[in-house]
Amino acid sequence: MVPENNSKFLDTVNYSLVKFMQGFVNGNQQYVAIFDRWFGSQGTVALNRDLRDLVVQTMQLVTPIRNFKFAMTLADSLTQLLPHA
Repeated sequence: MVPENNSKFLDTVNYSLVKFMQGFVNGNQQYVAIFDRWFGSQGTVALNRDLRDLVVQTMQLVTPIRNFKFAMTLADSLTQLLPHA
């Protein structure tokens, strides 16, 4: 649960989750091991193959969108900080 009215913390959490998803989708063994510890066949919440595939497909769809939104938010923030001509 994320505290209310704390957009900076929420942005940090979202960014961290997207980086994790990217690492997992790209096959980074550190992130795959973390995912498998929780959701693998012997994990705390074991997912069957169909659900695991669905999670991976969702991550593949979400990461480019989140990165784009993050980049646009960052660009907007930097634009506001720069002096206007």
